[in-house]
Amino acid sequence: MATPFDPFIDKYGVLVKKNNDGGDSAQRTGVYYSAVYWKCGDHTAIAKISFELALRKLEVPDQDGNYRRYWDIRHWFSQDCVMSRDNMTPLLIGMGVHGMHKRLFNCLLRWLSRCMFMTNTVRNGVHKEREIHERSIYKHHSFIDSWKLPDFAPFHLGLYIRGFRCWPLYPLLCILDLDLFLNSIQKVLFGKYHKCLPYKLHRKITQSADDINHILELLYAQRRFPTPLSYIARLIYKKRSHMKDFGETPKVLLYKTNSGPQSAIQFYFNDGKNPPLDLLLKSLVEAW
Repeated sequence: MATPFDPFIDKYGVLVKKNNDGGDSAQRTGVYYSAVYWKCGDHTAIAKISFELALRKLEVPDQDGNYRRYWDIRHWFSQDCVMSRDNMTPLLIGMGVHGMHKRLFNCLLRWLSRCMFMTNTVRNGVHKEREIHERSIYKHHSFIDSWKLPDFAPFHLGLYIRGFRCWPLYPLLCILDLDLFLNSIQKVLFGKYHKCLPYKLHRKITQSADDINHILELLYAQRRFPTPLSYIARLIYKKRSHMKDFGETPKVLLYKTNSGPQSAIQFYFNDGKNPPLDLLLKSLVEAW
């Protein structure tokens, strides 16, 4: 049976844009397979197989636990040196909900070996569209121009605790969920006072890209080891400003929603180019 996602899923089960842009495929793939599990429950055997196939392609060859945004090495975004926290978070959540403990354990070992940093040590697009065998990032750029401090991801520990269902560490999880709590407050306050923000912060809140992972983490916490802070974070985030308050509307308006969080992902994915992940998350988010 055909689904709205068929044009956006490649032969390996990885989600891409309509133009085959895989720059954020890891993120979209993790969001998709996590949401499918939450909506379909135990009827996800086929989805789990597809997710496993996708993870095999996204994993760096001969480096268990290291992943990249996309598998096609002809593109800059397919190199592990640009794999960001935003792209890795949904993959970890997807592994957790589907019970892929071996993969999750390999990720944990890699994460600890990097002292909780990600692998994105190169600025996005520095060696854009360069073949992997021409990987010298210093060919046209100095070290200072191309190198960056990789993302620090200490709060990924909460994803591992939930992924392994590690009850003895639940008290620690109650502290780690402070990250969800503070992020919810930030997004609500930024939305309320967006006119007072500097341009860069104003664009950050109106583009809504950061809302995707936050919503996914809140949904994960709601279903796996909820804590008082994760519950409060969800209640606070429900008050997020609607995108229309910023004068923003989706390019392709498929439905109307009064939910601020849902409007954020609707605005991001309803552009005719992205997979309609907002449709998949709609009932989950609006049920908060």
